[in-house]
Amino acid sequence: MGSNASKSARSSSEWRRCQLLENIQSAPKQHNPKTVTEELPKQLEKLDLQCFPNSTSTWLTPDSLPHLEKLYIRGGNLATLDRSKWLKVQALRLKYLRELKMNWRELKDSFPDLVYLEKVKCPGITLCPCDEHGVWMKNPDQIEQK
Repeated sequence: MGSNASKSARSSSEWRRCQLLENIQSAPKQHNPKTVTEELPKQLEKLDLQCFPNSTSTWLTPDSLPHLEKLYIRGGNLATLDRSKWLKVQALRLKYLRELKMNWRELKDSFPDLVYLEKVKCPGITLCPCDEHGVWMKNPDQIEQK
């Protein structure tokens, strides 16, 4: 019985995520930032964007997503991330973003609490101390307990 409830919750969650993606994708090329952020829950802790259509985003900011801890962006045309301080983001996965340009210092400045970075096929993200798999993890001795 418990597995049916979790399946139902998972499928409901999947449906909402697909619905949100559909709304964003079917919107005009230039999104109204107020419209998009009104659809995203303010308490959102994880955001997984795929095939981001624009080179910039006015709604993908720490102010719009104050509780975000995990940010995953896979593919698309994103060329810049908001340079404000993403104080809560600890996990950042950037994959197949050929246009995104940042160096390690800019990443660390924008994501000061970063614990995990994964970058795959992002040639414009430079000077990152990632391993051969594109992964960097903060030394466990350096992680502050909150």
